Amino acid sequence: MLKSFYLGVLALIVVCVVCLITNSWIYIYRISGVIGAVSLAACGIAIGAFQSGGEASFAGDSVSDVMSQTKKSQDSRIEWSTRFLLFGLPNVIAAGIYIYIVFL
Repeated sequence: MLKSFYLGVLALIVVCVVCLITNSWIYIYRISGVIGAVSLAACGIAIGAFQSGGEASFAGDSVSDVMSQTKKSQDSRIEWSTRFLLFGLPNVIAAGIYIYIVFL
């Protein structure tokens, strides 16, 4: 799972290189913010946070009835949501720091 965090940091480094080349730091807010928001949304979808009780989950079974899910299904959802969270975390932090510095 640490690979996901490293890939997120790598994506942030690529965005910073683009910012250095173009001399426009607004891309940290735009690109990293979008990467972070999309990965956090994917984390919520994978964990089943945006579903009502009767809808199907990522693994195909009901989120509201935890007893109907297999242990493998629960572990898979948690593992994927953690991967998405770790990938988006560096980008969300960078976008947040940029917003704090520029807009406050």
